[in-house]
Amino acid sequence: MNFRLSADQEALRSAAREFARAELPAIAAELERDNKPPSHELIHRYAKMGFLGINVPSELGGLGLGNIEALIVLEEFAKISSAVAFPIFESSVGPVKAIEHFASDSLKRRIVPAVCSGDMVVAVSMSEPEAGSALTDLKTRGVVKADKVILNGTKRWCSGGGHADAYTVYCRLSDDPGAKGIGAVLVEKGTPGLTFGPPEQLMGFRGVPSSDLYFDECEVPLDNVIVPAGGFKKLMEAFDLERCGNATMALGQASGALEDISAYVLDRKQFGRPAQARRDVHEVRGSAPTDLARSQQCAGRPAVATRQLDRQVLRQHHRARGDGRRDAADGRLWLFQGFPDGTAAARQLGLGDCGRRDRHSEGQHRRRDAGAAVRPATMRAIAPTGAPSCRRDWC
Repeated sequence: MNFRLSADQEALRSAAREFARAELPAIAAELERDNKPPSHELIHRYAKMGFLGINVPSELGGLGLGNIEALIVLEEFAKISSAVAFPIFESSVGPVKAIEHFASDSLKRRIVPAVCSGDMVVAVSMSEPEAGSALTDLKTRGVVKADKVILNGTKRWCSGGGHADAYTVYCRLSDDPGAKGIGAVLVEKGTPGLTFGPPEQLMGFRGVPSSDLYFDECEVPLDNVIVPAGGFKKLMEAFDLERCGNATMALGQASGALEDISAYVLDRKQFGRPAQARRDVHEVRGSAPTDLARSQQCAGRPAVATRQLDRQVLRQHHRARGDGRRDAADGRLWLFQGFPDGTAAARQLGLGDCGRRDRHSEGQHRRRDAGAAVRPATMRAIAPTGAPSCRRDWC
């Protein structure tokens, strides 16, 4: 499969790269240090520059480009930090795509343009205390009464929890067992009955707020149903693109780390000689670009496959979906082969449930920052004469 970028795609990459490198490192360092999300002013700036909703149809406020274009921009922003890249993720490969494809016309026209203009942030809420990867075990329930849906239950590890303006909530909408009873409802912040737990303190993924969500007789309009009971397959089809986004975020951080490390070892002297003269450094610098290129192939293939969603062809072949999911997972795994403490690096980047649940501790953080796979935004501030034991100043 040929992944050579067109002239227009190269121009988009250059524009995203130039903006991200010139404007975002200092902002990202502050967001990661204080563990706070990007401001609404910054998100509005993204929107004015056309970085939100890149693959959303123009009639809904997006640029009308493809998934590959969205992932190109996401990767360049992720090279700086996941904190500044997450708004791109949410507007292009996150829950807004499920709303775009499956919600009622009135709901999608109220929500999707607001996301593309930077006026609204929408997060997805899937996991529960007893249902992480096994989403068919969801217990949060929505009961339809007249023109309302009444929600009760608990959601856990919601990225964007407490910060987002609305939440795509996966829940059980009928008594049918397993996947047959699952659908999704949009719940807007401020709805009576919706409350949030305390902010999670994560070892990685800083600058992306996360918390539990609690629903206690939470009433939303019936029109807020995105996918009714029995639509679990549709939700997973939309989630396939989100897997590509997760892989691309990891790819961006790994390639950003490689760029910074390559520049660092050119100036760094160790034991009286340049660090670049060390054999182990040569091996990493020689093999890492190959691994990153392989990761781009693995992440790109399912992204191309999910163009079916852009044409609103909803009946994907099971084999094609399976291949896409495996390739996206392979794209994440390749990033950490050959890096010290690769599992910890994966968790630092927030990949999978484990990375999002882990708590920060000083000792753990210092051990993790010793690995080369993790790239915080503040790494740019490291003096070339030496590296501190922890690259973040809150340890």
